[in-house]
Amino acid sequence: MEIGQPRNPFRCSEWLLTKRVKYMAIFDRLIFVSHSDTCRGPMAKGAYMQIVPKRHYEVMSCGLVCLFPEPLNQKAEAVMISNGVHLDGHTSTAMADMNLEGAFIVALTEEDFEDASQRFGNLARVHLLEDLLEEKIEYPELYGKELSEYGKCFEKIYEDMEKLASYIVKHGIFDEEDGADDVSEEE
Repeated sequence: MEIGQPRNPFRCSEWLLTKRVKYMAIFDRLIFVSHSDTCRGPMAKGAYMQIVPKRHYEVMSCGLVCLFPEPLNQKAEAVMISNGVHLDGHTSTAMADMNLEGAFIVALTEEDFEDASQRFGNLARVHLLEDLLEEKIEYPELYGKELSEYGKCFEKIYEDMEKLASYIVKHGIFDEEDGADDVSEEE
């Protein structure tokens, strides 16, 4: 299997099936999609921004089910702050309210991927994180869990964001001079 080729070619866009191609003119934003944009999506956004602090593209998160703007989940925020990640003033944003043009969109879970694909119908821009990283990824449902469970989830998300940052550099998803060259590329 080639690098970047999804296990299920119907899941990711056709361009992932091709060999290394420059996409600098296509993508100017990285958007993480989660269910409500109050916990895992913001964790991914914050972790990625900490891993790749110097970049020429915007990093955002959005939710599939956001009826009105909500603040971060308090436990998720506490875990991020304790790890040096600050998303001051973050409120949830509905994917339906975002301009998705020029965005490289990453769904964190298969359920979110399926929902985003069904509702927004453009598979060329929505990618499942586990397909990009070529490994099975499961994040636990955190609602009602102890703070320590949020901490474990953040650690896993952080690891995955390190891998995603390397993937983005290796495959030239954004401008190569985005500051992500500080991220070590794994062979």
